[in-house]
Amino acid sequence: MRDSLLKKISDYRKSGNYEDGIHFAKQQIENLEDKEVISKANLMLGNLYDQYALQKTGAKKKELQNKALKHLKKALDFNKFEALRGMANVYHHQNKPKRAIHYYKKAHKADPTKAGSFHNSLGNVYQRMGLNNNDKNKLIKATKHYDKSLSLADSKENRLIPLTNLAILSKNLKNHKKAEKYAKEALEIIEKTESNYVKENMKNTLADILEKR
Repeated sequence: MRDSLLKKISDYRKSGNYEDGIHFAKQQIENLEDKEVISKANLMLGNLYDQYALQKTGAKKKELQNKALKHLKKALDFNKFEALRGMANVYHHQNKPKRAIHYYKKAHKADPTKAGSFHNSLGNVYQRMGLNNNDKNKLIKATKHYDKSLSLADSKENRLIPLTNLAILSKNLKNHKKAEKYAKEALEIIEKTESNYVKENMKNTLADILEKR
């Protein structure tokens, strides 16, 4: 029951069907008694709200992000690292870099073994700061974090996200040769691994980088 329930919520997220996933997760949480399963379901629900919010603007976006934070806080007892990272993601999406960095560091402290994810996330924050403020130093800092994330990847699958981010950053820095190199390697990994909604979005982004080089 537990595994099938959590898998179904996860499948909604993987398919990009965030609205139905939220509806399903909320219904299920009301009927759960196991505190650990409730915590995990809240974690997944918080992440669904965060992703759904990215499809909205204005007051609706803020409302969904606040709901994401509410559910992620409820997951701190059994899923501290994932909940803190989820909260950091929300703050990053709200363009609150200092708060995002603070929570990414708290997540890293909760589980130092996830260092690759930590450096990739910091790279995302510094890339946005650099682009928003036309600050090349921040973009260089982002590159260093992505490179560190890539060096820590223990499988081809785990190389995918930092490679994609390096391709995007290299394009923004007008280093087209590097952008092409990273994009090609990332696309090769996507072609050899199981597809999902996130990977399909990455594939489109990477293909666009190669077309416009």
